[in-house]
Amino acid sequence: MQSVTNVVGRVILEQIEDEYDLELYEKSMAEYRKNPVTYSLDEVEKELEL
Repeated sequence: MQSVTNVVGRVILEQIEDEYDLELYEKSMAEYRKNPVTYSLDEVEKELEL
């Protein structure tokens, strides 16, 4: 059984992570809208010499 403190702490951490993920998504989409270039996996592997 988990303590209330542990459960609340986990819920708060998950909320912070969700908000951070949403912020990154919004920034990424704004950048993509400015320059909508995409790359295939083959192109990325070639560029990174993998």
